[in-house]
Amino acid sequence: MLDDNKKHYKYVTDCIYNQCLFRTLYRTKISYFYTAAVIFVNDMNTISDTPSQDNSQHIDDFLPQPAVVFVDHDGWASFWKIHAHTYAVNWKCDFLIFGETTLLPRPLEVSGQIATGPEYWCDCKLRGRDPIRYFCYTLSGTGGFKDQTGSYLVPAGHAFLVEGDNPQASYFYPPDATEPWRFLAFTFHGLQAHVMVRALLREYGPIYQLPIESSIITKLLRYESRNYGHANFEVVQIKLYEAVELVTDLLMTLMASKQSHEGTNQAEDLVQQAVSMITADTPQYLRVNDVAKRLGVSREHLSRIFQTRLGKSLRTFMLEQKMRRACLLLKETDMPIKTIATQLGYTAYPNFSHAFEQLIHMTPREFRLTGTMNHVTFTPQPTKEN
Repeated sequence: MLDDNKKHYKYVTDCIYNQCLFRTLYRTKISYFYTAAVIFVNDMNTISDTPSQDNSQHIDDFLPQPAVVFVDHDGWASFWKIHAHTYAVNWKCDFLIFGETTLLPRPLEVSGQIATGPEYWCDCKLRGRDPIRYFCYTLSGTGGFKDQTGSYLVPAGHAFLVEGDNPQASYFYPPDATEPWRFLAFTFHGLQAHVMVRALLREYGPIYQLPIESSIITKLLRYESRNYGHANFEVVQIKLYEAVELVTDLLMTLMASKQSHEGTNQAEDLVQQAVSMITADTPQYLRVNDVAKRLGVSREHLSRIFQTRLGKSLRTFMLEQKMRRACLLLKETDMPIKTIATQLGYTAYPNFSHAFEQLIHMTPREFRLTGTMNHVTFTPQPTKEN
């Protein structure tokens, strides 16, 4: 079965990229997660380079495990028999999805649980038969989490995200904890969700911080109120788009929590200031040295962080903005082309014409006659690693 998964996995990731749901709702996020999927494909040395021509064959709705650990049936049964008595489920909602489809993200259940002693320890290698993705948010007290990246305490307002079939992961009640660990548990499935979770874990690790008043936590806790006056366990009927939205909302919120923190650092702020300055100023007066001087940093430092953050050099970005302005002047005014070149800081018209043709792929005169702003697209350069 695992070999079959590898054989068809590249085909599946192509399907992920082409899902109109992600193109429509999360247009700015597709590239990040699709790249992560492709990276995962490239990591699998035995994968086929081309998808199977027989698309009618079954495609399993999960990623291959990070590692395979075999546990005998007796060990598995013994663990679950003991584990069931080490915690309590205060409330739980199972999701019944109308129009359920494989591959798409979909929730399985959400619950409120409590663990009160160090005998609570869930070892994920014993969940290998249950390839879910698991989000656990601490409401009060402190929990513990451990995987191949390290061991962590998970206090109130923090959460961990884990692949349920990761044999190196476990979550537990810390031995030195003094109060009950109350937590919100949310499990979900679907190949797209699995790819997204793996991308998040690779980029940001397993631990996240969210305020309890955040939209997604509030939304999940709302399912607790459905149980008031009823039994503690309930089946919630939701439509497919609501199911996909719930899981995707969680994963996007986790990514946003990390990126918003990254955005506060000095390098990110510096790049944002430079971009604002370049797009706002009159291009003819602005050169790389001018931007660096206004920001109080060296030209070399500004160019380096610009390349790292945006995947293109500062000089290239400034040239693109200058050509974009040239295109607007060519289409929206009757200004002579040589005058436009002079206004943009070019003392020699051939230099302007050459730079324009290199980026826009037609001469300024041709653009004025037949071009449109749809032609003003610039091929991004690959982002360099730190």
